[in-house]
Amino acid sequence: MGTILILTAVAVEVAFAVFCVITKSNQPRVRSIIRVAAFTVFLVLAILHIVDWSFRYYGLAALLFVLAVTGAVGLSRRKEEKGPYKAVGVVWKAIGMTVLVFVLTLPAIICPQYKMVEASGKYEVATASYTYTDMNRVETYTDTGEYRKLSVQMWYPENASATYPLIVFSHG
Repeated sequence: MGTILILTAVAVEVAFAVFCVITKSNQPRVRSIIRVAAFTVFLVLAILHIVDWSFRYYGLAALLFVLAVTGAVGLSRRKEEKGPYKAVGVVWKAIGMTVLVFVLTLPAIICPQYKMVEASGKYEVATASYTYTDMNRVETYTDTGEYRKLSVQMWYPENASATYPLIVFSHG
């Protein structure tokens, strides 16, 4: 989802920059509407669970919120454009916003949401967790002198009558 958000943001920024260059205006009112709309769309995507809300999107949400507030304030003031139009300024704003959105969406791209695979088959899956203590070895990573512990978790078919010799060991 992060890649789609970045591509959408780039497309909107490029389209808006081209629009500003063609109209030879900074378009502050349109910019404010885009800011409020971007935050609203992100909020709707999060509410509908299309965007899996987690720490990965906090930075992007904060940026969109700040931009929406400044956009709403800009819309409520109804002032005319300040300063002269400069095409270079419009291009630099578009590049800056694209880089900022990219950096804030990077956690969502680097750390995608992991979805657990649903258990399938005719047996219910049961689990058991145990913690074993090795009384022959002292834990070397603490100064408390406690013995080394090992946590183990097993999954197995709950109502199966046959034996299943499969063993999977995950060291992580």
